[in-house]
Amino acid sequence: MNDKIKQDNIEFEKKNYQNALNCLNQVHKNEYGYKFSLIVKLDSFMRLKKYDEALKIIDLIIEESPHIEIFWAEKVRCHLFLNEDAKALDALKELEKLCGDEDKEGFVRIARFYSILNENDKVIENCDNALKVDENYLPALYEKMLATSFLKDEKMIDDISEYILNASDNDLLSMLPVIMINLFSEKYEKALDLIENCELGEIDEEHRQLLKGAVYKRICDDLNAQIMLSEKVDLDVRDAVRLMLEFKETGKDHGEFNGVEYYIF
Repeated sequence: MNDKIKQDNIEFEKKNYQNALNCLNQVHKNEYGYKFSLIVKLDSFMRLKKYDEALKIIDLIIEESPHIEIFWAEKVRCHLFLNEDAKALDALKELEKLCGDEDKEGFVRIARFYSILNENDKVIENCDNALKVDENYLPALYEKMLATSFLKDEKMIDDISEYILNASDNDLLSMLPVIMINLFSEKYEKALDLIENCELGEIDEEHRQLLKGAVYKRICDDLNAQIMLSEKVDLDVRDAVRLMLEFKETGKDHGEFNGVEYYIF
């Protein structure tokens, strides 16, 4: 192999990416190993966050080999890092054309790019393509759920939650994405149901209680309000959430619960 490329490998392994580039810049187009040097130059530019320079390499490679998905994906990434959303979208459309009908991982990768660009309909479309290949493919279900939460499509959120429940182990760690989506979609009691009914798995009871507390904190933050009690007593999180939901729906901001007066400020 070209001695310059050998030296580049040494520098690259040491994470001296600028030194690696200095070696590679001495490799000329007609020399053995030139194409390999372009790949390493691209990787070095990406690690140095020199996305403009990386794009020059990517465009050279795509011009010669336009059907390799990874370089279109890197092109999308570079344009995103440079805040060039329109160019990223154009490159993403080309990447989408190259995705094989059975490539569920590829569809999810594309969906994630569309998610960054806030193209939620396209996120769902590509997740659905992945789910045609594998209806229980969790990465696609998670991405689709995130997109539907932005669209505030409650029926679709419920449908996907059900799919994830059926496809996942019934433990808190597996259910955490579903819990969080329901929480951010203001389905506080549904989030509590999931927390209370899931098996602990790798999470202990203390963390279950912390998650329940997070549900109450979230509703307090959403309503910019909190409950005050006339006496120091324990109030179950579910009861507190129900009082807050009643306040949200009817405006009732005080009353008595289990013999104790409460006020919502």
